[in-house]
Amino acid sequence: MHYDFFLTNIKNLTEIKMYDLTEYEGLTMSDVKKGKPKKRPYRDESTLTNDQKAILEALKQTGNPALIESFWKDNGEKKFYKKRSGQFWKYLCTLPINLERYQIFNELNKRTATLMTEDNCFVYACIQAGVNEETIDHMREVIRVRDFPQSKVQEISDATGIAFNVTIGYFNDSRHNEIKRYIPKECKTVRTIDLLLVEDHYMLNERLPMTTYFVRNYKEILKACGGMNIEKQMKIYTKREDKYVVRMDRTTPLWDVMKTLWECKYFEPISYRELFTYTTDLYKQNLAPFKDLTYTPKYCVQLKKKAESKEVNKNKCKFIPEHVFFADFECSTDGFHKAFNICYDSEDGSVSESIWGQNCATEFLERLPDKSLIYFHNLSYDINFILRHMTEVKGTPIIKGSRTMQITGLYKGRAIIIKDSYSVINKKLKLFPAMFNLQTGPKEVFPYNYYSSTLLANDNRTGVISEACKFVKDIETFMKNIDSIKGCRIDENHFDLEKYSTFYCKQDVRILREGFVKFRNDILKEFDLNVYDYVSICSIANKLFENRVYFPNGNLYDLSNKPREFISRCIQGGRCMLSDNMKQKSEKKLIADFDAVSLYPSAIARLYTLEGIPKVMKKEMLSTEYLMRHLFDDDQKEPIGEKFMSGFFVLIKITEIGIHRHFPLIVCNPELNPELNVPRSSNTCCLMYVDHITLQDLIKYQ
Repeated sequence: MHYDFFLTNIKNLTEIKMYDLTEYEGLTMSDVKKGKPKKRPYRDESTLTNDQKAILEALKQTGNPALIESFWKDNGEKKFYKKRSGQFWKYLCTLPINLERYQIFNELNKRTATLMTEDNCFVYACIQAGVNEETIDHMREVIRVRDFPQSKVQEISDATGIAFNVTIGYFNDSRHNEIKRYIPKECKTVRTIDLLLVEDHYMLNERLPMTTYFVRNYKEILKACGGMNIEKQMKIYTKREDKYVVRMDRTTPLWDVMKTLWECKYFEPISYRELFTYTTDLYKQNLAPFKDLTYTPKYCVQLKKKAESKEVNKNKCKFIPEHVFFADFECSTDGFHKAFNICYDSEDGSVSESIWGQNCATEFLERLPDKSLIYFHNLSYDINFILRHMTEVKGTPIIKGSRTMQITGLYKGRAIIIKDSYSVINKKLKLFPAMFNLQTGPKEVFPYNYYSSTLLANDNRTGVISEACKFVKDIETFMKNIDSIKGCRIDENHFDLEKYSTFYCKQDVRILREGFVKFRNDILKEFDLNVYDYVSICSIANKLFENRVYFPNGNLYDLSNKPREFISRCIQGGRCMLSDNMKQKSEKKLIADFDAVSLYPSAIARLYTLEGIPKVMKKEMLSTEYLMRHLFDDDQKEPIGEKFMSGFFVLIKITEIGIHRHFPLIVCNPELNPELNVPRSSNTCCLMYVDHITLQDLIKYQ
């Protein structure tokens, strides 16, 4: 998330606070406003012995929370420790010593803000250790963000042959420092780098030419030795007979220096608002030109091939789901949304249950067996009612934009994985019956706004028919439904809120289950792919291409680093524009809205995939005449004579336009052409990244 957007665009906004809902029990906006949210301790009952579980169960029966708290305290309650990752150092050092080698700075300005955020701290530390540029580029590609989990360190070690000894230091903790070693598993170790990880910040772990005595007594030393240069002051290690003693060969481990600086309060928290005034430009920076396209193949290209058997892949998974459920929440929509009902079906429909009341989410989790897979249609909404109750979130949630696609975690020792069915079947639930030939059931007439948090307080189940009718348009059908649902009508003017809600909620869950299972069975039959193993329809399609195109070919490669970065710049994406980029209005003529469809499958059917690894062009090849002369003909599959180039990706400079089109093919990227203030699709001479097909079209049509 780009916090700078909010801080720089919302007047008087000075601070952003984020809360992990898995750490806060029943967090409300009132708690946040008061600044007093209470963290929930991590309590995994699966780690208890049978005797401890029996004692805990007995304590729960007493209903005395104090006794339960005492039990967990006596039995070594596990605390929430977030995963250690690499981030920039969040403090300025107010002691006037140079720690820039460790990505720690004395002041915040444009230069230091750039150094602070341009490279991840792990990469920065490796640069200081003298790692070569090709390896550094590969590290950047693996990390790609300013913070990353420790698990990536092993991946980098395996790929580069570098062993890492990571010392993890704790400032405000009773724990002792720990050392984690990452050794290449499949290649010879070429070198070893010692790193220090403190406050999620990686640094090159080495000895510094200074003493902790200097840090602790800096103010007194400054008064007595103000004329002495700072490098010499840093070597003072004691005081004898009112004189400071210097030892020029004195050095101190980085951790000791960091801990002493922390204890002496020489680290001042950085104001994020101030930082973002400098780093906003980093998010909006122009496309950096490539100085050199030369790359190391082992870091940048990898043959697409089947790596392992299904059995091996399954062993590498966190767990293989043994139970599949489909579920849906019903919630009050006034003010703070609260779940009051959940319905769920097992995969075969043999289990079809509902839970009513404000604790429906926790009761649902209690009923789930170990290794369960649960589907919600629009997980981004439903996850809000479950996430806060989960004991632990495992791994990294899969989130794309505003859509939550998958979350894996534990609830009281039981593994669960929650997925979004909408990411697989991107259609509204009401379209499922027509798509999959399903029974729809009675017409849904539901008074959503009537089911308010006030009405449902204390798990109330009784509704007033005359009041509910005010919130529906089709009153006649609503009344018929009340009578047709068994036990729903209580008397002349009252109905059962739970039974009415459950009836339609169960109907939605049934339609979701039947449609999704039918879709899964069809995919399994046609393509031998199990939908349960994938997160989205895109991942299913990609696997299909791997099985039927990439792997059988044997000469197709995954690209990374420089080749991928350069080639990706040639992708322009879809465009939406008006003729001549002008507003259109006509009293006499109809305006055509040309909205092309099925462009992706059409392109896939007509085009081809380039084989082999990309080769960097030589200087003499960089001309339109040369490229067109040596490019394959349309139906050519193998190099023949002068026609040896199957495709290319180049940066061109358009110097002349032959035909000015109403809908030009030219794309003027403002990041590549910052001096031009024109629409992206315009008849303008500019710089443009293109592939061979785009260049041919530009020559032919413009």
